Amino acid sequence: MPIGKPVPQGKHLVFVNCGQPACDLVDASLTAAAKTLGWTVSTVNAQPTPPAVQAAFDEAIRQHPDGVASIGLGRSLYPKQLDALNTLHVPVLSAYGEQESGQGGIALDPMGPKETSAAMAVLADKAVVDMGGSGLAGSVLLGGFPIIKSYTQAYTAEIKAKCPKCTAAQLTIQPTDLGKDAATLITNFVRANPGMKTLFLSYGVESLGLAAAAKGAGVTLPSIYAWAPEAPGIQALQSGEWRAAAIAPYDEVGWQLADGFARAFTGRVLSESRQFQPTVLWSKDLKNVPTQTNPFPAEVTNYQAQFKALWGIR
Repeated sequence: MPIGKPVPQGKHLVFVNCGQPACDLVDASLTAAAKTLGWTVSTVNAQPTPPAVQAAFDEAIRQHPDGVASIGLGRSLYPKQLDALNTLHVPVLSAYGEQESGQGGIALDPMGPKETSAAMAVLADKAVVDMGGSGLAGSVLLGGFPIIKSYTQAYTAEIKAKCPKCTAAQLTIQPTDLGKDAATLITNFVRANPGMKTLFLSYGVESLGLAAAAKGAGVTLPSIYAWAPEAPGIQALQSGEWRAAAIAPYDEVGWQLADGFARAFTGRVLSESRQFQPTVLWSKDLKNVPTQTNPFPAEVTNYQAQFKALWGIR
């Protein structure tokens, strides 16, 4: 829905960056959208631990911003700071967060638990079909992010509901394992669960170095299904190393966060911004894997023009 009134310029946003590639992509997307609106964005970096996230939001408060955004985080990681921002009437937006829009002090989450869980159900359904309705389904849970726990539960619940002949096994790793021990830990997990047909990666970056680690250990990897492919994940889909992935529309989400702020700054209802909710899988089976990885491919090719039209920008 068009905003219908001029969006004020000169606003200052703070983006709390979780330290993962997904956060970098949304940071860049939000910054580009903000520039279009005549705003500025400053980045505060954090790691997904409560002390680090709280320190980052404390810094955000010290900057006296007009709005604060993040992805992948949740109220449980920074309750005091979130309450302080609410008291100051600073809108807090969080994509891929722990709360739905309007809950727990989060004004808008364009990709909240309902949307990510729906995406995981579609991905799980494909895994069940590919398994032939029986077999061992493995999953790797990345700790530290409330939303990842939520949608991984949605994936495993869908497997259980749609595949009564399936069994399940799960490995939990931590953000500090990424790029270090994750590949070895996952390889050992597969080896310890012989006959695994499918393996769900709760965040695509978990696969870095996995193929090489498995080959070195003489382990044959099962069909891999993942959430949030970035450049390495797109390459894995192109080569067939991954069977399918549910995409995270980083480009569009950054602009949708900006749209939410634009509505907050003009007195509009933020729920008007919750219109972009597709669930898409990329897979060689579906013949829709992007051919490019840089820049990150958009799901909606003309999203920028669509948002500009909503904002009254020519």
